[in-house]
Amino acid sequence: MHVRAQIRQNVVDALSGLPTTSDQVFPGRTRPLAANHPPTLLVYVTDERSDSDAMGGVLGRELTLAVEGRVTSGDVPDDTLDQIALEVEPAMIARPLLGGMVNEVTLTSTLINTQAPGDAHAGEIIMKFRVAYRTTESAPDTAI
Repeated sequence: MHVRAQIRQNVVDALSGLPTTSDQVFPGRTRPLAANHPPTLLVYVTDERSDSDAMGGVLGRELTLAVEGRVTSGDVPDDTLDQIALEVEPAMIARPLLGGMVNEVTLTSTLINTQAPGDAHAGEIIMKFRVAYRTTESAPDTAI
């Protein structure tokens, strides 16, 4: 399994059980959600850059990991979205090296969108984290 997938799963594990989203944490950017679903987190990678390390044969990698919270409710979702951020941000910092797989995790941006389709309110918060890690060129399934 590529280190990207391992990082994604490690983040899902780290965020499972938070008070607002509970066990509604899933890897991947798409997930069919019912119209009145509980608050949910999606964890996915949007891009990655890599450069050869001076040591030769080693790639320094930097990916953008998105943690997306989705909410539907009868009320305006802003407070719930902010509560999700309040829980996710410290959980990511509490495991800053994600089980020793990465060198650095930094929150780089947060985007909040809301809408009111029909009788319900919907909202999403997308927190993007910069995650730095290294692999050898020949073994992208092992972080070093």
